[in-house]
Amino acid sequence: MNPKDRLHSFKYQESSINTTASGIRKPKITKSKATVKRDEILRDLPPSIKSGLTVVFVGFNPGIESSKQQHHYAHFTNLFWKLFNESDLLRKVLARRDLNVADHKLLLSLYENEHSKCTATAANDNDLLDFGIGFTDLVLRCTKTAQELSTAEKLSNVPRLMREFQESEAPFIVFIGKGIWEIVVRSLKPGHKLTKTNFQWGKQDPSSPLIKAFHIMCQYSPSVYVFPNTSGLVASMKYPEKLSLWLSLVEAI
Repeated sequence: MNPKDRLHSFKYQESSINTTASGIRKPKITKSKATVKRDEILRDLPPSIKSGLTVVFVGFNPGIESSKQQHHYAHFTNLFWKLFNESDLLRKVLARRDLNVADHKLLLSLYENEHSKCTATAANDNDLLDFGIGFTDLVLRCTKTAQELSTAEKLSNVPRLMREFQESEAPFIVFIGKGIWEIVVRSLKPGHKLTKTNFQWGKQDPSSPLIKAFHIMCQYSPSVYVFPNTSGLVASMKYPEKLSLWLSLVEAI
């Protein structure tokens, strides 16, 4: 090797390592390796579903915090649990199932007293399964934003979602985000688009062709609700309006 080539080789080796403040050289971590390492810790969030449920909440897909904690709606800015507690949905579900707060130690931990509102958090999502409340997502794969999911991936998960509804037998299915319902609608009726004239928040018209097709696909006839996304990044509707939709569900239960 001539002197010029030897010098070029030396410079390349120097550029591929980092030097710490103490003068110790260490391998340089490339962007691709860092990305692989990050992806390894973003685990799928499994559904919390079993037979005999009262209500199933459906999210788009787990975010980073939900993946890390392995609980639904875990990010501190997400309004899901605030709406869940303020609407007092759990107490209504318990009454439907003839369960009393005072009869269960776990329930007592979620209520300060017999007449207070619930204080559930993301850490309680799996516990709520025993009281008739289930959780799942359209896509179980974690991403930072839902925009990272392709349309094909979203559509491919609809049959799995329908099987979960069928297993749950829940009379109330709640989609937390219009975008999820849009994907389901696209699967039910390709080419159909939701507009201001054919879509409303809250309970979907049970006599509509879309809901009838939904019932055929999941093989039973639950009431379908569509609520605004509860993520802190979504502010298309004011909190009192969101709460009003939740209260309409509680009243129906």
